[in-house]
Amino acid sequence: MKIQKLCLFTSHFFPNIGGIERYVYHMAEELVNQNYPTMVVTFKLFPDTLDYEVMDDVRIIRLPCLNIFSNRYPIPLPSLKFFKLLKEVNKFKPDVTILNTRFFLSTLIGGITSKINKSLCILIEHGSGHFTVNNQLFDFLGHIYEHIISKISTVFVDAYFGVSTSCTNWLQHFNIQAHGVIYNGIKVGRTKAPEKRFVESISIASSEKVVISFGARLIKEKGVYILLDAFENILPFNPNIQLFIAGDGPLYKEISQKYSNHSNIKILGKLNYDEMMWLLSKTDIVAFPTYFPEGLPTIILEAALFKCAVISTPMGGTKEVINSDKFGILIEPNSTKELEDALLCYISDEKYRNLASDNLHKKVIANYTWKNIIRNFILNLERIINYGEKN
Repeated sequence: MKIQKLCLFTSHFFPNIGGIERYVYHMAEELVNQNYPTMVVTFKLFPDTLDYEVMDDVRIIRLPCLNIFSNRYPIPLPSLKFFKLLKEVNKFKPDVTILNTRFFLSTLIGGITSKINKSLCILIEHGSGHFTVNNQLFDFLGHIYEHIISKISTVFVDAYFGVSTSCTNWLQHFNIQAHGVIYNGIKVGRTKAPEKRFVESISIASSEKVVISFGARLIKEKGVYILLDAFENILPFNPNIQLFIAGDGPLYKEISQKYSNHSNIKILGKLNYDEMMWLLSKTDIVAFPTYFPEGLPTIILEAALFKCAVISTPMGGTKEVINSDKFGILIEPNSTKELEDALLCYISDEKYRNLASDNLHKKVIANYTWKNIIRNFILNLERIINYGEKN
């Protein structure tokens, strides 16, 4: 049996910006490029977005929801509109339904929909540990909930994958054996130039400056405070450095106010894809000191695409990409001192910085492009369908 159509379920999607959003978008985009009609079903996180639209030939449906924890956990709001939109999935008749993460209720909705449509149901895990909202009670209840919904998922999921080996290992915590890995990837090709006013607002100094960038949702667990502290600690001895923080989230207002008049630190807020790619093209070092249970952070791969030297932590699949100091520097989570030392290493040793960034670029181009990822994924799915290789 040949696969004809696919439907991807995800709790978060554009215009919300994050790793899962980019993963789903680029997967859907490349599926369409390889002649597989694709639909994305997500939640309507912003009131001004459309319930149904087509973006780069990908059909997108946004279901009504209630947002809690600053958009981190949308709750579906069943209504006449809700079920009318879901009927569009039935009309689409996908052969394969792809669920992204076990944790969100979009997984439950997608699983039920896959049963109705009798489609192959695949779940892709994006995490490598329990999520946190920095509240002991809610975290405890969240862990219990995650075990319950993981058990429920086994009722409708035919095969599990992870975006890294760390993710597949994490599934074993729930007594789930993964079928394989569908790595996060990058899109290789030209991007559109951002608007002139954006470029002018960045104000990157002369080539003598070393540009350091960070791009992620602005939550504590992504390590943004650690980076800001480390940068300020080394700045008095290295005045030729600049730091750009890209991203939105609960900490944006506080950080942007604190550093609004800082001459070497610029808080950019949410950037679109082309703006972020332009920033990376001007960046020397990407610092991502996360201690979040990552899958495979997109920023690591995008940094490699633009030959940025990378400093990160061994969270999730990062240690699978940067598996030696030939490719970058890994530091312990929550270590400001190690981050300072890593930054100083790159700043003082341009030869090593260029060598590590070049090695990482070659590795990522060879192994983590969406074109190759999707070809292998389709072969995996067809093998599952034709030979019954289900969990």
